[in-house]
Amino acid sequence: MVVDLSRNFGHHKAIMTGLAFAQGDLVYLTDCDLEEEPELLGLFYTVMGRTKAEMVLGVQKVRKGDWWERASRRSFGGSLTCSPATRPRQTSLHRA
Repeated sequence: MVVDLSRNFGHHKAIMTGLAFAQGDLVYLTDCDLEEEPELLGLFYTVMGRTKAEMVLGVQKVRKGDWWERASRRSFGGSLTCSPATRPRQTSLHRA
C-alpha cells in the first residue's frame, strides 16, 4: 500500500500515517529515496524468525553525503542512540 500525503508533514507524521493504514502481520518502513535497499527485507525477516524479535532495526555502515552531512548526522544521531537498557523488550539490533 502507498499512502500519498497532500504535502510534506514531516518524517514522524508520515511514518505514523503509514502505520495507521498498515494491514497485515509485518510492516517494513523505509524512505521513498530507496537509500536502504528493499532487498534487505528478506534479511530482516530471517533475523526476526531466528531471534523471535518483534522489531528489527537496520543501521547502515556507510552513509552517503559530503563531510558536513556525515559529521552533522553523526553528531545528532549519537545524541539519540538507545542503550540496550532503553531498547524496547524483544527487539534485535542487526547491523547489515
